[in-house]
Amino acid sequence: SDADRSLPRARHRRPPGRKEGVLAGRGIRVSTYCPLLTLKRKRAADSPTAGAAGTVLVFAPGAGGTTAKAMIELHRQLEAEGVHVYRCDKASWNTRSPGRTANFSRVIEVAQTAAANHQDPQRIVLGGASFGNRVLAELLRTRFHDLPPKTCFALLSCGYPLHALGKPEGADPRRAAHLTQLPAVCHVLFVQGNEDGFLRPRGIVALRDVAANMSARTQIHEVAGGTHVVPEAKGLAKLGLSKAQVVGGVRDAILGFLACPEGEPQQVAGSSGVAAGDSSTSGDAAGGASASVVPSPPKGSD
Repeated sequence: SDADRSLPRARHRRPPGRKEGVLAGRGIRVSTYCPLLTLKRKRAADSPTAGAAGTVLVFAPGAGGTTAKAMIELHRQLEAEGVHVYRCDKASWNTRSPGRTANFSRVIEVAQTAAANHQDPQRIVLGGASFGNRVLAELLRTRFHDLPPKTCFALLSCGYPLHALGKPEGADPRRAAHLTQLPAVCHVLFVQGNEDGFLRPRGIVALRDVAANMSARTQIHEVAGGTHVVPEAKGLAKLGLSKAQVVGGVRDAILGFLACPEGEPQQVAGSSGVAAGDSSTSGDAAGGASASVVPSPPKGSD
């Protein structure tokens, strides 16, 4: 009625989390409040993995010189969280000597390209698979000064090849030495399957023993049923786990590490049945100090 139209309209302020929209074709403005969306956004911002966004990950593949498909899929999940991944694929590794200049040159080249493409990255972190981890450990130890500014003294190690397939434990002492010679300022996250043939005969226990003798700060994220190729796993039905749970646990452990590669280790619970923080070890008291920010492989060969 005309009387109703003459009444003053009440004015309402939109509370936080309220959003407005216009119904298509009608010009009617609708205001809706979505508390669940607000809560999800707050939880995402408070997540220990949230700080990984803006990080550049330079990834070195195994002895074959090409990143495995399972790892590429994992990289896509990291990229969805804001991580910039640069792979050192088509690498012609000298597998007899990880510390060769030619091996280092490929990683440094990719790292410099990444730094040029991101003028002000949050940080640059080196990560690798299998033999690539041996190259990166030697690079960090001997040629860190050749890496771009904002490179962290940190290593994301996916599937470290502690023992060659078919060889007795300790047959090649260099494999453990790459790790034990890393300085205390370094921080290492091992993402390792407990069914990895490159850890036999003692399995993940052998890697824990090496980590205990390292001066660097270390974390081990054990992948239940995990093989040498992270994040692949087998026998998940017997373990009561799904592939999504295992991959999600690996992803979150890596994101937590990338968010704080030089600070205190993130205690990110993995969905693979083992918490990422449960296996953390420190070589000595100096290992707890923060680091400074400075400007399908051939069988048995990793």
